[in-house]
Amino acid sequence: MFSRNEIRERLLYAIPMFWQDIKEMKNHHDRSAEELALFAVEFFRYVDSRSALTADVQKLIKWEVMLGIPVDTSKSLSERRSVVIAKLRGIGTVTKELVKLTAESFEFGEVEVIDGDGTVTIRFVSELGLPPDLSDIQKALRDIVPAHLEILYDFKYNTYDVVKAAYGTYNDLTASGLTYTEILTSDLGGA
Repeated sequence: MFSRNEIRERLLYAIPMFWQDIKEMKNHHDRSAEELALFAVEFFRYVDSRSALTADVQKLIKWEVMLGIPVDTSKSLSERRSVVIAKLRGIGTVTKELVKLTAESFEFGEVEVIDGDGTVTIRFVSELGLPPDLSDIQKALRDIVPAHLEILYDFKYNTYDVVKAAYGTYNDLTASGLTYTEILTSDLGGA
Protein backbone atom coordinates (compact mmCIF):
# COMPACT_ATOMS: atom_id res chain seq x y z
CA MET A 1 0.00 0.00 0.00
CA PHE A 2 1.21 3.49 -0.77
CA SER A 3 1.58 6.32 1.72
CA ARG A 4 0.21 9.78 1.09
CA ASN A 5 3.69 11.06 0.16
CA GLU A 6 4.27 8.23 -2.31
CA ILE A 7 0.92 8.91 -3.96
CA ARG A 8 1.70 12.65 -4.16
CA GLU A 9 5.05 11.89 -5.83
CA ARG A 10 3.38 9.62 -8.38
CA LEU A 11 0.77 12.28 -9.14
CA LEU A 12 3.49 14.87 -9.69
CA TYR A 13 5.18 12.66 -12.28
CA ALA A 14 1.87 12.35 -14.12
CA ILE A 15 1.73 16.06 -15.03
CA PRO A 16 4.05 18.26 -17.12
CA MET A 17 7.12 19.64 -15.31
CA PHE A 18 6.07 23.31 -15.63
CA TRP A 19 2.83 22.59 -13.69
CA GLN A 20 4.64 21.01 -10.74
CA ASP A 21 5.63 24.38 -9.21
CA ILE A 22 2.16 25.93 -9.41
CA LYS A 23 0.74 26.38 -5.90
CA GLU A 24 -2.80 25.31 -6.90
CA MET A 25 -1.49 22.09 -8.50
CA LYS A 26 0.53 21.24 -5.37
CA ASN A 27 -2.57 21.85 -3.26
CA HIS A 28 -4.65 19.71 -5.62
CA HIS A 29 -2.11 16.87 -5.46
CA ASP A 30 -1.95 17.08 -1.64
CA ARG A 31 -5.73 16.75 -1.37
CA SER A 32 -5.88 14.03 -4.04
CA ALA A 33 -3.09 12.05 -2.39
CA GLU A 34 -4.86 12.25 0.97
CA GLU A 35 -8.14 11.01 -0.52
CA LEU A 36 -6.46 8.25 -2.50
CA ALA A 37 -4.58 7.05 0.60
CA LEU A 38 -7.86 6.90 2.57
CA PHE A 39 -9.52 5.12 -0.32
CA ALA A 40 -6.68 2.56 -0.49
CA VAL A 41 -7.00 1.79 3.22
CA GLU A 42 -10.76 1.29 2.94
CA PHE A 43 -10.44 -0.70 -0.26
CA PHE A 44 -7.95 -3.17 1.22
CA ARG A 45 -10.01 -3.41 4.42
CA TYR A 46 -13.03 -4.28 2.26
CA VAL A 47 -11.11 -6.88 0.24
CA ASP A 48 -9.65 -8.45 3.39
CA SER A 49 -13.06 -8.70 5.01
CA ARG A 50 -14.43 -10.58 2.00
CA SER A 51 -11.66 -13.18 1.91
CA ALA A 52 -12.10 -16.44 3.80
CA LEU A 53 -8.41 -16.21 4.79
CA THR A 54 -8.88 -12.96 6.71
CA ALA A 55 -12.61 -12.82 7.45
CA ASP A 56 -13.77 -11.73 10.89
CA VAL A 57 -16.37 -13.72 12.84
CA GLN A 58 -19.39 -12.22 11.08
CA LYS A 59 -18.00 -12.66 7.57
CA LEU A 60 -16.89 -16.20 8.41
CA ILE A 61 -20.46 -17.05 9.40
CA LYS A 62 -21.58 -15.80 5.96
CA TRP A 63 -18.98 -18.06 4.29
CA GLU A 64 -20.14 -21.05 6.37
CA VAL A 65 -23.82 -20.48 5.53
CA MET A 66 -23.05 -19.92 1.84
CA LEU A 67 -21.07 -23.20 1.67
CA GLY A 68 -23.56 -25.22 3.73
CA ILE A 69 -21.18 -25.70 6.66
CA PRO A 70 -22.83 -25.87 10.11
CA VAL A 71 -21.86 -22.82 12.18
CA ASP A 72 -20.04 -24.13 15.26
CA THR A 73 -19.05 -21.23 17.52
CA SER A 74 -17.41 -23.62 19.99
CA LYS A 75 -14.52 -24.06 17.54
CA SER A 76 -11.75 -21.51 17.28
CA LEU A 77 -11.76 -19.00 14.44
CA SER A 78 -8.73 -20.73 12.94
CA GLU A 79 -10.43 -24.15 12.91
CA ARG A 80 -13.59 -22.72 11.36
CA ARG A 81 -11.54 -20.85 8.74
CA SER A 82 -9.74 -24.12 7.88
CA VAL A 83 -13.09 -25.84 7.24
CA VAL A 84 -14.21 -23.01 4.94
CA ILE A 85 -10.92 -23.02 3.01
CA ALA A 86 -11.02 -26.81 2.66
CA LYS A 87 -14.58 -26.63 1.33
CA LEU A 88 -13.58 -23.95 -1.18
CA ARG A 89 -10.59 -25.99 -2.35
CA GLY A 90 -12.74 -29.09 -2.62
CA ILE A 91 -14.85 -27.71 -5.43
CA GLY A 92 -14.04 -29.24 -8.82
CA THR A 93 -12.57 -32.43 -10.23
CA VAL A 94 -10.99 -34.60 -7.55
CA THR A 95 -7.28 -35.12 -8.10
CA LYS A 96 -4.48 -36.28 -5.85
CA GLU A 97 -3.30 -32.67 -5.63
CA LEU A 98 -6.79 -31.46 -4.61
CA VAL A 99 -6.96 -34.06 -1.83
CA LYS A 100 -3.50 -32.95 -0.63
CA LEU A 101 -4.44 -29.24 -0.69
CA THR A 102 -7.67 -29.95 1.18
CA ALA A 103 -5.93 -31.98 3.89
CA GLU A 104 -3.12 -29.42 4.26
CA SER A 105 -5.56 -26.53 4.66
CA PHE A 106 -6.18 -27.67 8.25
CA GLU A 107 -2.95 -26.29 9.75
CA PHE A 108 -1.38 -29.64 10.71
CA GLY A 109 1.58 -29.60 8.39
CA GLU A 110 2.32 -31.52 5.23
CA VAL A 111 0.58 -34.64 4.03
CA GLU A 112 1.31 -37.27 1.42
CA VAL A 113 -1.54 -38.72 -0.59
CA ILE A 114 -1.06 -42.34 -1.60
CA ASP A 115 -3.62 -43.90 -3.88
CA GLY A 116 -3.95 -47.65 -3.76
CA ASP A 117 -6.37 -50.27 -4.99
CA GLY A 118 -9.72 -48.84 -3.87
CA THR A 119 -8.10 -46.71 -1.15
CA VAL A 120 -6.65 -43.28 -0.62
CA THR A 121 -4.15 -42.99 2.24
CA ILE A 122 -3.53 -39.62 3.85
CA ARG A 123 -0.12 -39.73 5.54
CA PHE A 124 0.71 -36.88 7.92
CA VAL A 125 4.45 -36.43 7.49
CA SER A 126 5.51 -33.24 9.26
CA GLU A 127 3.72 -33.32 12.63
CA LEU A 128 3.57 -35.97 15.35
CA GLY A 129 0.28 -37.36 16.68
CA LEU A 130 -3.30 -36.69 15.72
CA PRO A 131 -4.50 -33.38 14.26
CA PRO A 132 -6.68 -31.49 16.76
CA ASP A 133 -9.44 -31.14 14.15
CA LEU A 134 -9.26 -34.67 12.71
CA SER A 135 -13.05 -34.99 12.45
CA ASP A 136 -13.18 -31.83 10.30
CA ILE A 137 -10.40 -33.17 8.07
CA GLN A 138 -12.21 -36.49 7.70
CA LYS A 139 -15.50 -34.78 6.83
CA ALA A 140 -13.90 -32.43 4.28
CA LEU A 141 -12.09 -35.32 2.58
CA ARG A 142 -15.16 -37.55 2.62
CA ASP A 143 -17.07 -34.73 0.90
CA ILE A 144 -14.63 -34.64 -2.03
CA VAL A 145 -13.24 -38.19 -2.37
CA PRO A 146 -15.51 -40.48 -4.42
CA ALA A 147 -17.65 -42.75 -2.24
CA HIS A 148 -16.25 -46.00 -3.68
CA LEU A 149 -12.78 -45.17 -2.33
CA GLU A 150 -11.88 -45.93 1.28
CA ILE A 151 -9.92 -43.19 3.02
CA LEU A 152 -7.15 -44.39 5.35
CA TYR A 153 -5.16 -42.15 7.68
CA ASP A 154 -1.51 -42.70 8.59
CA PHE A 155 -0.19 -40.70 11.54
CA LYS A 156 3.41 -40.11 12.58
CA TYR A 157 4.62 -41.06 16.08
CA ASN A 158 7.98 -41.49 17.79
CA THR A 159 9.41 -44.96 17.28
CA TYR A 160 11.13 -47.09 19.92
CA ASP A 161 14.53 -46.19 18.45
CA VAL A 162 13.83 -42.44 18.74
CA VAL A 163 12.68 -42.78 22.36
CA LYS A 164 15.68 -44.97 23.23
CA ALA A 165 18.09 -42.51 21.62
CA ALA A 166 16.54 -39.63 23.56
CA TYR A 167 16.37 -41.30 27.00
CA GLY A 168 18.69 -44.30 26.91
CA THR A 169 17.10 -46.33 29.70
CA TYR A 170 13.61 -47.01 30.95
CA ASN A 171 14.47 -45.35 34.27
CA ASP A 172 15.50 -42.14 32.45
CA LEU A 173 12.24 -42.23 30.53
CA THR A 174 10.06 -42.66 33.63
CA ALA A 175 12.03 -39.96 35.43
CA SER A 176 11.10 -37.51 32.66
CA GLY A 177 7.48 -37.57 33.86
CA LEU A 178 6.10 -37.74 30.32
CA THR A 179 2.80 -39.50 29.72
CA TYR A 180 2.51 -42.23 27.12
CA THR A 181 0.88 -39.81 24.68
CA GLU A 182 3.60 -37.21 25.27
CA ILE A 183 6.28 -39.85 24.63
CA LEU A 184 4.67 -40.68 21.30
CA THR A 185 3.97 -37.13 20.17
CA SER A 186 6.68 -34.89 21.69
CA ASP A 187 9.62 -33.81 19.57
CA LEU A 188 12.44 -35.91 20.95
CA GLY A 189 14.93 -34.82 18.34
CA GLY A 190 14.84 -37.75 15.94
CA ALA A 191 11.33 -38.19 14.62
